[in-house]
Amino acid sequence: MRPRTLLATLGAALLLAHPHPIAPSAFAQVGATPRIGPTSPSGPALDRLYDSVTRPVPTLPAPPMGQSPADVWVPDRIVPVPGQPGGAHVPGHWERRLSDQQHYVPPLVITTPDGQTTALPAGVLPPPAQRQSP
Repeated sequence: MRPRTLLATLGAALLLAHPHPIAPSAFAQVGATPRIGPTSPSGPALDRLYDSVTRPVPTLPAPPMGQSPADVWVPDRIVPVPGQPGGAHVPGHWERRLSDQQHYVPPLVITTPDGQTTALPAGVLPPPAQRQSP
């Protein structure tokens, strides 16, 4: 049975069973529209929570433009390092494409999960997708 039908049936039963007459306006709220606005003292808090979780996710800006068309942006990544179970974090950086098989990589500082840092010298390496190390 639907909730409104159930409420109407209960209301009619109470009206008939009550020893004193009850004004029909007392049952006018049975079919009323739902209340708009906060329904409890915590309503505004729940409204703010709902608004914060349904807000659109911000988009990331495009990577900055290089100074030369041969510049390639390499985003942050984790690379395997012997002796470090979690690998190492290599920060995002620009590399200069020299050919299809070679990129000039600037000096980098990588960080391991335990906080140790290692400076890597600049050099010519394969493209990032083909490397097994930083």
